[in-house]
Amino acid sequence: SALALAISAQANAAAHEGGNTEFSWNATGSMSFIYINDFEASRMDVDLNEDGDFDSGDAGDGFGLELNLEVAHGPLSGQIEFLADDINDDSDVRVQLENLKVTEGAFSFGMLDEMTSTHEYVYDMDESDDAGYEGSEGADTKAAFRYTMDGLKIQLEGQNGASEAGSVAGETATALDTDYGAGVEYSGSADAIDYIVQGQIRGSDDDQAGDDAYTYAGAGVTYTADMFHVKAALNNYGRDEKVTELGFEVVVTPIDAATAYVKGVNWNVSENDAVAGPAEASRYLFGATYTVDVLTFTGEYELNNGDADDVVFGEVAYAQDMITGYASVELSAIEDSDVDSDPLFEAGVAYTTASGIKYAADYDFQTDAQNDITLSANYAF
Repeated sequence: SALALAISAQANAAAHEGGNTEFSWNATGSMSFIYINDFEASRMDVDLNEDGDFDSGDAGDGFGLELNLEVAHGPLSGQIEFLADDINDDSDVRVQLENLKVTEGAFSFGMLDEMTSTHEYVYDMDESDDAGYEGSEGADTKAAFRYTMDGLKIQLEGQNGASEAGSVAGETATALDTDYGAGVEYSGSADAIDYIVQGQIRGSDDDQAGDDAYTYAGAGVTYTADMFHVKAALNNYGRDEKVTELGFEVVVTPIDAATAYVKGVNWNVSENDAVAGPAEASRYLFGATYTVDVLTFTGEYELNNGDADDVVFGEVAYAQDMITGYASVELSAIEDSDVDSDPLFEAGVAYTTASGIKYAADYDFQTDAQNDITLSANYAF
């Protein structure tokens, strides 16, 4: 056994001999200072803006620093993420491991994600969870063994340890200790068409939610030609109560200065006993933009069939050199004669310095509801 151990150690050293470990760094940061004078509530506030997702790299989206270290050694690669922000009203620093995997040829294994990207393929399909349709993003995947060939991906997958209740639609409060499943994806293109088809099935021998496995099936297609850009997606997911969602976008640009668009999403539930969202809901957006020199005019009408109100929106935006500005009006509940809805007026102006610092002033007003001015200074990279 000692000889076998020595041979194994020697073979392992030989396999790694000469292997180069590669490192690369990238960082994202943002700082946003705000002063708010709320005339409606007769109060003022000076703060650092905690709203938004600071690591988007957009000035004004919160504050924080994110540092990513990418490490690769032979077939093994992964990222170590250092994240510092104020998410808990205190200096909060977190370190986490992301995308650690081994790849060789067509095979890979490790921290591979679920293949359910069609859940956000078009318009507001990514807001399904907010609308009450849980499980729209697919079953969470943290462990997988994948085979890839051209546009085809097939993987054996699981949660990696006990899953949190609710990570798959229909789970009870008791966490699942074991789970297993499979995922598949096929994507490609033909002339002006791009397409993707995805599927997922997930079960557990310790499942508290019954015998029905969670399934996800989705498909998306994009067509681009001349002045037309069309996208559509169809998803079906859940356990015994399946949610079917359909989304689409049609964007027409007859001239460079003008764009018209129609977008929509519809949700439908086979049985509505265990789904928080309504049995059927839909949202449609009709809009157009037109640009004249430094001015861009936008008009939109959002039609909602569900709990949300219909909305009419209009905006004029200005952009020239370092200066931008806007003025907009929004009116909701226009279809309900019993609701007295006052329009929301918003206006603002911003100046961006050569170094990228953005100074802005914004004013919001709605009768008996909102009357405030916000002054801000922002920088992001």
